[in-house]
Amino acid sequence: MLTGVILTFYIEFIRIKEKETIDYFHEELEKLPELSRDELKSLSAKIKDFNSKNK
Repeated sequence: MLTGVILTFYIEFIRIKEKETIDYFHEELEKLPELSRDELKSLSAKIKDFNSKNK
């Protein structure tokens, strides 16, 4: 029983973190035209890192 509760909590935690990450990328994409060249490079690196972790 306790294992199920812990597993459910962990799965929900992962879902929340995933949603926060997607929301962050969405916000960055909305202001894409306003970003500097360095900010664009940083965003690109974060997306590449995110994609490599989620394959």
